[in-house]
Amino acid sequence: MTLSNKKILDYWNEWHVANKIPVRMTRALAEEDISVIKEATHRSIWRIHVPTNAEAFQVIVKACRGRDIKLREPILYEGLKDTPIRRYMPEMYVVREGDKEDGTIMFMECLQVASQKEAIHPEHLIKIAPVLARLHALTFDDKPASKRIKKMVPTFKFQTRERNFKDILMNLERAKAYPQLHQIIMEIAPEIYELAHNGFDFPPLYEYSSLVHGDLTLNNIGYHGDLDGECEIKFIDFGAAVYGPCFLDLVKLIESPIDHEPSWDAERLRRDVLKAYVREIKKQGIIFHHDPETLYKYAFLMRVFEYEFRRNLSFAIKHDGKMRFVFPRILKKINEFSQALHLFEK
Repeated sequence: MTLSNKKILDYWNEWHVANKIPVRMTRALAEEDISVIKEATHRSIWRIHVPTNAEAFQVIVKACRGRDIKLREPILYEGLKDTPIRRYMPEMYVVREGDKEDGTIMFMECLQVASQKEAIHPEHLIKIAPVLARLHALTFDDKPASKRIKKMVPTFKFQTRERNFKDILMNLERAKAYPQLHQIIMEIAPEIYELAHNGFDFPPLYEYSSLVHGDLTLNNIGYHGDLDGECEIKFIDFGAAVYGPCFLDLVKLIESPIDHEPSWDAERLRRDVLKAYVREIKKQGIIFHHDPETLYKYAFLMRVFEYEFRRNLSFAIKHDGKMRFVFPRILKKINEFSQALHLFEK
């Protein structure tokens, strides 16, 4: 992208962003107060250190352009700004179209990020789950905002789903040419070849559809305050948002940390976080007419097979059978959940 310190400073002054932030500046913003966090073809993220007399105050700048998926975030922020849903998203100071090459520019509040916390514990996920439940409950099919959201984001039934499954079947056949890779697959989940033809589409999940964040890792969970004590939790970066089964977010929230924290009691974590989520969503008037644990396992298979499994299998094929450390763990969970749901005959 063409965004630079100078262009951000120009937008800051032209759009009078200083008048929109909740602090008083001690001097005019300068280029050296601006630094890049991430820069890519369709999106860049910058940080502004606002000069004040008080404690450090920062503003995040995001620029999005190109494909539709890169614009979902500003579309949602603007489309939902007059609804209670926005309390679970970062505060937007200014969202405007920049120059053609820069796309949509967002000046937004800077939050602490859960992934940057020195130590994350299962209790933190249990604390996040009820907040996620409240966000979902506001966007269920029978809620006023649901029609509006469906016009802003696609449904979960991706157009690429059929192609993804063809890729999986093709790469599973290719895996047989790599002895170590094929051995791991056959030792952990020999039924994967049969499961890959099933499609992993479970109709009961669609009965509980809402706005789904789509990539709810610890990187995209922000907060003000103390995550170990009092804090306000918000969700960051809705660029992958869809309208679909609410359990998809819960799967990502739980399974992503489990994959990287082998010392955690995975079964207990799933049970406790799921219980906290279900308890809160019932308070919001949402009733699950199917067993939540079963719905969770369905959602895991529907999401993880098409995403994490497909991507890790593709990585192994491209690297002559070399696997990422997480691949055997993903295989094991697919096998265990499929058995628990009786998706194949032993």
